[in-house]
Amino acid sequence: MKRSGLMVIVACALLVALIGPALTQDAGGGPGGRRQRDRSQMQQRMERFRLERQKQFREQLGATEEEWKVLWPRIEKVQQLQGQARFGGRMGVVRGRRRRGSGDGDQTSTDQPQRQLSEVQKKTEALRKLIDSKTSDAATLQTAMAELRAARAKAQKELADAQKQLKELLTVRQEAVLVLRRVLD
Repeated sequence: MKRSGLMVIVACALLVALIGPALTQDAGGGPGGRRQRDRSQMQQRMERFRLERQKQFREQLGATEEEWKVLWPRIEKVQQLQGQARFGGRMGVVRGRRRRGSGDGDQTSTDQPQRQLSEVQKKTEALRKLIDSKTSDAATLQTAMAELRAARAKAQKELADAQKQLKELLTVRQEAVLVLRRVLD
C-alpha cells in the first residue's frame, strides 16, 4: 500500500513537471501570458459585475427600457461624484500608485492603465506630497489645505446638483429605493 501511494505521488509530480509549464505560458509560449490572462479575466469579471449591478438596479426600480436609458447614466454619475466628494475620489487608486513607486510618488505600475485623476484627487495627492516632504512650510501647507477644501466643496456641490437632476426623473418609490441603496441622501 505504501508503494502504490508513492507511485501515485511520483506520477503526479511527473505530470505536473511536464504539463505545468505549458499551462502557465501564453499562446506565444513566452512569459507573462498568465498575467495577461489574469488581467483579461479580471476585466471580464468586472464587466459581469457591472452588468449584474445594472440589472439589479433596474429590477428594483421597476424601470422600463426607455426609462433605464435615461436613469442609468445619471445614477452612475451620482455614484462617481459620491466617490469624489466622500472619499476624495481616491478609492485606493492614488495610494496604491504611490506604494509601487520608488518613494517619490511619481512612478506607476505598468500593469494598470493610467486613470484620469479628479481635481480632489490631484489636490489630495499634492497635500500628501507636501506632508511627506517634511520640509514644507506652514504657509504652503495652509494653501494646499485650502485648495483641497475648495475642491471638495465643489465636488459636493456637483454631487448635490446631480442628485437633484436624478430625483426629478424618479417616482417616489424609485427615490426610496435609491435612498436605501445610498445613491441619494
